[in-house]
Amino acid sequence: MGAVSSLLSPYRAFGDDANDIIDKFINLNETEPKITDICWLDLKIGDNEPKRVEISLFGDVVPRTVLNFKLLCSNSGVSADSSIGYRNSEFFRVITGFSVQAGNISPQTDVPPSAKGRYGKAAIPYSDLFNNPTAEGFPVENYRILHSFRDAGVVSMMKELRPISGGGKEWLQDSRFFVTLRPWAAWADQRYSAFGRVTRGLEVLETMQLLPVQPPANYPLMPVRIVDSGCY
Repeated sequence: MGAVSSLLSPYRAFGDDANDIIDKFINLNETEPKITDICWLDLKIGDNEPKRVEISLFGDVVPRTVLNFKLLCSNSGVSADSSIGYRNSEFFRVITGFSVQAGNISPQTDVPPSAKGRYGKAAIPYSDLFNNPTAEGFPVENYRILHSFRDAGVVSMMKELRPISGGGKEWLQDSRFFVTLRPWAAWADQRYSAFGRVTRGLEVLETMQLLPVQPPANYPLMPVRIVDSGCY
């Protein structure tokens, strides 16, 4: 845990009582939360030169989620076998006028396009923070930030219902995220945990809508690769 030890204290300190501490929804059209961090993704579409997308993060509202994203952008997440991160991963789904999806950081050898996007990992193993060695994710922090924004570009975590040790299932988040491609995305409000928005390079993501895709998973037939990533 040496590479991330300095970042663990805010993750732990916030605890699991987020919804007890904060219970008010945030409308980005009225009041934008403090931008605590800015991370970037350099995207290469096909053989074109990479272009940068910058994402401003709201760490005061969803500190656990933002920490996870920062570690993955910095390629310093910790898994059982090696450091993990977004570098060299691909956008695996493009839905025109709706969203683009990325963050599938597990190996994709011999995986058909219809299955890509199913294998995310959190930056910090679940067992390190929640004493649960069977899950590679963390519980949804809160749904405070609304996606009903006047512009596209809200960034939000995907989630998956997974079994947990001791029995039962829980909605967990890992490395996979999506970016809205249209304004007023109310369909995602109180369903997904938004944690930032694109503040530079939204046009790069919008260009992806022109790519041919393979249905039904809408996997882009021209690769969209994160060739590098980090945080300022």
